[in-house]
Amino acid sequence: TAAPVVLPIQPPLPPQPPLPVEKKNKLVKRAAAGKHWTDNTLADFPDNDYRLFVGNLPKDINDAKLAETFSSKYASFVM
Repeated sequence: TAAPVVLPIQPPLPPQPPLPVEKKNKLVKRAAAGKHWTDNTLADFPDNDYRLFVGNLPKDINDAKLAETFSSKYASFVM
């Protein structure tokens, strides 16, 4: 019978960085306060990742109140 083969134990590999997200060459047009511009950084997000900016709120509206309001209406709400 042949002698058993003993292989050295290798340490685990370090975690690998995430694969780069393929950038889309689409134009993302933005508008606010009467100004218009193109924001290509939004092309880094998936097409089904919707974002909403809420501004000009009274001082008594805080993050918790916004989260409560949106999460009660939209099950997918994440803040």
